[in-house]
Amino acid sequence: MGCDHHVKVNVVKSSNPVRVNVSKGSGGSTGDVDLSSVLGIIKKLETLPHLSKEDVQVLINKSLPDLSNLYARLATAEAFGREINDAVARMNMEFGDDIFYLKETVKYFLTEQQIKDIITNTVGDAVEQMRRNYNDLFDEIDMTNSTLNRIKMTMLTETQVQNLIDTALSKLVNAEEVRY
Repeated sequence: MGCDHHVKVNVVKSSNPVRVNVSKGSGGSTGDVDLSSVLGIIKKLETLPHLSKEDVQVLINKSLPDLSNLYARLATAEAFGREINDAVARMNMEFGDDIFYLKETVKYFLTEQQIKDIITNTVGDAVEQMRRNYNDLFDEIDMTNSTLNRIKMTMLTETQVQNLIDTALSKLVNAEEVRY
């Protein structure tokens, strides 16, 4: 696996965290990677009697491909990020007017409560008028029923009418008899 970029490693032993400067080729982008935890491991390895400083340098050199792979992955992620940004910019250009009109349209959307209020206000007046009309109608029906009941209560039955006629005729007959 070949690398098409150059990696510079500067390790400074001090109490400050160790930073590795990674740069791509000449004039490429650079970035720092914090290797303080790696340096701690290397310092421990340096204290072991069987490892020389050259052995430690070999270990550092072996870790360089990992740094190169990390840089390659970061560069790939940057490229994908640029592609995504470009695609979003193109999409914004293509859909800019549509998005504007959609935003304008959304301003006029109504909530469920607003729709209920409109229906209540519009239909509510008509329903209230119908209730008043029906209440008036029911009042008239009640008055008519009451009048009919009074008439029924004051009406005479056929037998009562016959008795009244018979009584009236008998009085007429008696009145005639008295006259002669």
